[in-house]
Amino acid sequence: MTQSDRFIECNKNFRITGEALSKRNLDSQYAFLYQDRQRRLGERILKVAKGLYGDDSEFADFTNIEEDKEILIFGVIIRKMGERDSVLKQLNDEDIDLEEVVDTYYDVLDPSPQDRIFVENSKQRLLLEDVDMYNIISGSVLGFKGILKGGTDIFKANSVIYPKPLPVERPMPTGPEKFICFTSGLSFRDNSEQSGLDFLDMMMMQFRGQNGPLPDATKRFFDNTETFVFAGGMFESQCLRKKKFTDYVSVLTNHITNDEVRVVDDYLNGFAQLGKTVVMASKGDLCTFTMPQQPAFNALYSKAHKSGNLLLTSNPTTFKIGNITYSGTSGENIWSIRKTMPGKNGLNIMQKTLEAQHYCPTCPDIVDGIPGLCHDYMIMESYPQVYFCGNQKKFGWGNYYPPGSANPILLLSIPSFREKNSVVFVNTRTLEITEYIFKSL
Repeated sequence: MTQSDRFIECNKNFRITGEALSKRNLDSQYAFLYQDRQRRLGERILKVAKGLYGDDSEFADFTNIEEDKEILIFGVIIRKMGERDSVLKQLNDEDIDLEEVVDTYYDVLDPSPQDRIFVENSKQRLLLEDVDMYNIISGSVLGFKGILKGGTDIFKANSVIYPKPLPVERPMPTGPEKFICFTSGLSFRDNSEQSGLDFLDMMMMQFRGQNGPLPDATKRFFDNTETFVFAGGMFESQCLRKKKFTDYVSVLTNHITNDEVRVVDDYLNGFAQLGKTVVMASKGDLCTFTMPQQPAFNALYSKAHKSGNLLLTSNPTTFKIGNITYSGTSGENIWSIRKTMPGKNGLNIMQKTLEAQHYCPTCPDIVDGIPGLCHDYMIMESYPQVYFCGNQKKFGWGNYYPPGSANPILLLSIPSFREKNSVVFVNTRTLEITEYIFKSL
């Protein structure tokens, strides 16, 4: 590997320092987080508004809006879904059996007549009208041009204004053909499904050249892979997707065992002997629960750590190989957004997060965040050339061209290995994408 093609971790923006935690204002809970998001993204929205409507364009103050006159406003989007269950509300019902209380985290909510979408700031909330509520992410910051209906708190929007697009650097091919192997959702807690480990063993043997001859077109992937990215889901059990609240509690209280950690350590050590091995934090794994999730401790995987090739990293995460920047998540952001955007697939939602310039706008509403932080760590400061997401239902890829950009962002949906037995190879020179499915012999 040449100096210019080396792996570079770029996760400073996602690391929560002790100093940041010491400055938390727990009395405000999430208020400061939304205020920071609104302030920083509002500046980008205003630049677009000035370009569209003139340099003298300004946003109106929610508390002093002239009715029935066309104005500009901006704020945080809040969507209320009539079908969204409240576990606390169910638990508050004295007549309900705990066995009937459900966890609907993975369920997509059906549209209902009770659905509403609002725009709010620290002072007031307005109900939006004439806006496609299922095409906008709750928690994102957007601007609107329209009128406030007289005598109401209803804002009739004529147009939606997104933050000013970030630049996308053109990838310049460097060095020989090399590959990144992306996978996710190994789910080591589901030991009852031994077939999953069988396919993982098959994958390891394939990289070691111990699984028989392969066609040259396929062999090149395994021979030239230098980086392995595990995009979350090391320990997440499918049991966590059960419906009953009592089942969910039972799984959470059944702690991950030392034996399970040792098994993972052995596998990671095997991959670390082959190349750079990146393990992202994710839901249900040994890391912080709240977003942005902080990396696990190296001591957990002592054997793999000694190789010098193991990197335990955050969720979201960013890294560079050559002059190409890769950013992605372990999938919690996409799952949570899909919940309130019926009909959208993973790639659609990934594009929406790029438009909103935020990795997880649904944090802290649906996805848990760290209370009291004054800084939103998941606002995008630059666009990657490759944007990936793990633990998805199926493999997929596409190109997104931000407005005004001649250079695309490659979108990559990585399926759960436990469910699909597949990995995704990315050619670091050409950005060619290939899914490889391991099949029973």
